[in-house]
Amino acid sequence: MIISRWRTLSNAEPNRDYVALLGRVRICSIRMLLPFVRHGFRIDHQLRHTRGIVGYRVAADIFGLTFYHLSAWTDQPALDAFVQASPHRNTMEELAGRLGPTAFRHWQVKGSELPMCFDREWRRWQ
Repeated sequence: MIISRWRTLSNAEPNRDYVALLGRVRICSIRMLLPFVRHGFRIDHQLRHTRGIVGYRVAADIFGLTFYHLSAWTDQPALDAFVQASPHRNTMEELAGRLGPTAFRHWQVKGSELPMCFDREWRRWQ
């Protein structure tokens, strides 16, 4: 498993509530790996320039063709705006029906809990 470092994009207030997101995407075949990674780089650029994101990290299980995203947002409208903006929106449209199972979980997290780590958040998932 390859896990990126937590990328902080804005300072979190320790007592404030934020929206946390943990996402998992599986791709159906090795043929989808390169297009998926290409889209991922575009979305990463979008993340780094989006209002409302506090921080994020990603992980990849290349052999399992499974990819994870963990992020914290100021609020749900900021997260929704990101999802509906391009290139994320275009990627969802272009890859629709060409990916394997996806799953996403949202919950509230205190600023004092940031940065988040996959080990702790996977336990919340299960």
